[in-house]
Amino acid sequence: MTLTTQWPPTASLEQLKKRADIMARLRQFFADRGVWEVDTPALSQAAVTDVHLHSFKTSLVGPGFADGVSLHLMTSLSFI
Repeated sequence: MTLTTQWPPTASLEQLKKRADIMARLRQFFADRGVWEVDTPALSQAAVTDVHLHSFKTSLVGPGFADGVSLHLMTSLSFI
């Protein structure tokens, strides 16, 4: 199956540059105050298999998930 429709970006180059500038200023504001930027863990539909770790569990209710779907907070990073 080939993709025949194009998916053009909806933001202009000017808007993207403006966003990048805002993000840089925000990062500098916090960096000047010694605040670290970290990546937060992701949610997954699968829990961990380690019996000594207990995942935080939540439920997502939204488009495509009217009855809710269980999600678990990842307990550690995995590097591939």
